[in-house]
Amino acid sequence: PVLWCLRWRDLFAPALHLAGLHPDRVIYIEAGSDTNVLLAMEECLRHAGIGGVIEAVRAIRTVGSGPVGPNVHGRILIVDDNPSNRELLGRQLMRAGHTIAEAEGGQAALGKLETESFDLILLDLMMPDISGYEVLCRLKAEPDTAEVPVIMISALDDLDSVIRCIEAGAVDYLLKPFDATLLRARIGASLENKLLRDREKIMVEELRREKARSEDLLLSILPRPVVERINAGETMIADHVEEVSILFADLVGFTQMAGRQTPGELVKFLNSVFSAFDALSVEFGAEKIKTIGDAYMAAFGLPDPRPDHAEAAVLQARAMLKEIGRFRTPDGVAMKLRVGIHTGPAVAGIIGQRKFSFDVWGTTVNIASRMESLGEPGRVHVSEAVAQALDGLSAETASDDDLVERVGRLNGTFLNVPAGERLVMSVYLCRSLADPA
Repeated sequence: PVLWCLRWRDLFAPALHLAGLHPDRVIYIEAGSDTNVLLAMEECLRHAGIGGVIEAVRAIRTVGSGPVGPNVHGRILIVDDNPSNRELLGRQLMRAGHTIAEAEGGQAALGKLETESFDLILLDLMMPDISGYEVLCRLKAEPDTAEVPVIMISALDDLDSVIRCIEAGAVDYLLKPFDATLLRARIGASLENKLLRDREKIMVEELRREKARSEDLLLSILPRPVVERINAGETMIADHVEEVSILFADLVGFTQMAGRQTPGELVKFLNSVFSAFDALSVEFGAEKIKTIGDAYMAAFGLPDPRPDHAEAAVLQARAMLKEIGRFRTPDGVAMKLRVGIHTGPAVAGIIGQRKFSFDVWGTTVNIASRMESLGEPGRVHVSEAVAQALDGLSAETASDDDLVERVGRLNGTFLNVPAGERLVMSVYLCRSLADPA
């Protein structure tokens, strides 16, 4: 702390006098109070209107915010047009354990910095080709060198030069001839400060990566709009959706096939199938809700409403029927799929505290599930509500007496998938239990 205080006196004695703060009060301050003194200096200088020196005080306070590490070594570039100065500095720094590189002028220094990296630069202020101040400004303007600490060295004892260099980004200012102890202290403080900054960058980058991984994991469980609402502070996610299409798809004959496979083969097979379905959900804008055993559930029109939810559901169903044809049972038989779709209102939200999930509830979900269970392999079974939403599709009429429990007799539709692109519907006209006729 005594060295730091001496450094403050050398740099800011004139400014301290102007602000009415005697340097001796800083020199003999208690070791644990250095930050408070610098804060007081900033306040005094602010009232005195010396803005440039305030920034210099802040820069010095940042460097001196922790103990100087005598064992911190680094790669230092000495930039000075005087060979004797370079040799003197080089010998002192190498004895302290640092690695040294030299440049005889500003242009040579800029050339070295294009191909090499350094932990600290000792930069002479007065040089014949390019001034140290101009080199400093160029370094701070380039992203690759802006964070490298620069200590200005000069025989020019001028407060305006000190302020100008500090404002341009220098971390310190050393006067020639150098005091060896003061030189080691200032270089040690600068290197330690850079080490801490580098560690901070690594920690910030690691936190950013962890945050991205956590968000990716959350997005694999919840829809992005829901995640954004949670991040905004919402604790209860529960929405009533007026129009949504629910799709259920079930693998036909999976139970029998599972008995003939090892656990590893079974999980691998299901993962391949459902990963293919996930890709289709992304393509058609569906929100995958969950898998239930060998069944796949997706919703269209939530959490964000969309007018074409029924059409998107049917298009994905057709794509799923086509996709499942690529998969074979252990006996070589092509897998088949039953698909059921219903359109109507539903409630969506998040349940659970641990292993929580985004789910959908309501009569619409129950009917969509029953439409799938009453369907036929290789066909899409949709309710009349879905059929009415699909304008321009031709229909054939048939009848069926299978009912949906507690819902009543419903109109159902089979969507055949012929070789062409045209869809053919077979409409099941069933009376509702609520209909007295």
